Amino acid sequence: MDIFSIGFHLFFVLIALGIWKSLFFPSRPLLANRKTIVLSLTFMFVCASVVYVVLTRWSAPSVREDSGEVGFYLVFSMIWIALAQGASAFLGISLRDDVIERRNAAAAFAVIGLTIGATFCAAGANVGDGPGFEVVLFCASLATGTLLALWAAFALASEAADTITIERDLSTGNPHWRMACRKRTRPQRVRCR
Repeated sequence: MDIFSIGFHLFFVLIALGIWKSLFFPSRPLLANRKTIVLSLTFMFVCASVVYVVLTRWSAPSVREDSGEVGFYLVFSMIWIALAQGASAFLGISLRDDVIERRNAAAAFAVIGLTIGATFCAAGANVGDGPGFEVVLFCASLATGTLLALWAAFALASEAADTITIERDLSTGNPHWRMACRKRTRPQRVRCR
C-alpha cells in the first residue's frame, strides 16, 4: 500500500469518527468531559484500526486491491458499530446518557464490551471472498443481532441493565471486577483479645 491510500483511508476514519461523535456526544462541549471524549474517540480509532487490518489482510482480493472498496467497507463497518452502540440504548444502557453525561463507570465497561463485540462482528463479516456487499450485510446483521439478542436475554434474566445504570455496580458491568469486589466484601475475622 502506498502512502496515498493509507491517508485516504485515515480520512474516511476521521469522517466516520466525526459522525459518531456528533450522534452520541452532547452538542455543547462539556469541559469536564473532554477527557472522556478523547478516550472514547481514541477507542473508536482503535476499533477502526482493527477493521482496517482485517480489510487489508483477510477480505476478498477484489476488496484488498481497491482502496475505494476498503474505504467503503471501513465506513460501513464504523457506521455499523455506531448503530450497535445506539441499539444498546434501547436495551437499557446508553453511551450518551449513562457513560458521557452521568459518568457511570459500570456502564462504560458494558458499552466498551458491546463496542468490542460489534467491532468483531463487523470485522468478521468482512472476512473471506463472498459474492458481494449483500453477504457482508447479512453476516454483520446476523452476528450483531445475535450479540444484541444475547445481551437482551441476559439483561432480562438478571436485571443487569438496572443494576449497571441505577446502582452503578462495577461487578455487573465488568465481570473481572466480580472477584475483586468479592474479595473486598468477605467478612473479616474478629479476633478476641
